[in-house]
Amino acid sequence: MSLRGCLEIVAQLRLSGVSQPLLLMGYYNPILSYGVGRFVAEAAQAGADGLIIPDLPPEEAGELEIHCRASQLALVFLAAPTSTPERLALVALMPPAFSTWCPSRCYWCGATRFPPGWKSLLLACARLLRCPWRSGLGSHPRAGQPGRSPG
Repeated sequence: MSLRGCLEIVAQLRLSGVSQPLLLMGYYNPILSYGVGRFVAEAAQAGADGLIIPDLPPEEAGELEIHCRASQLALVFLAAPTSTPERLALVALMPPAFSTWCPSRCYWCGATRFPPGWKSLLLACARLLRCPWRSGLGSHPRAGQPGRSPG
């Protein structure tokens, strides 16, 4: 699937009446090759609501973040059990949009157990984030459970 093809599908979905938020997930290199500003502008024009770029750390997301903010696209960062407190604090400082906490380092290979200490890490993430978040990613039955910051 090409980036252009993906954007065409987004536009077709919007034209057909799909109103649910659409987040595009992909690697940064194709976006960089396509042109960061061009891709973000075309994604927004097609009707995308945000981007998840798992191989782009927040420390290096400046250019993409600027274009996303200008085009009103959410830029979603991932947090994992291996995320340091410094990384979580950095993600929390990014413009509030949305964040996802991935409960397992082995999620993609079908891990069925959460890592030790996952509840305390999840609560620490929730305290830092000033935006909506979800725990989970993918098609696991528990994936995408809505999160609420502790009161």
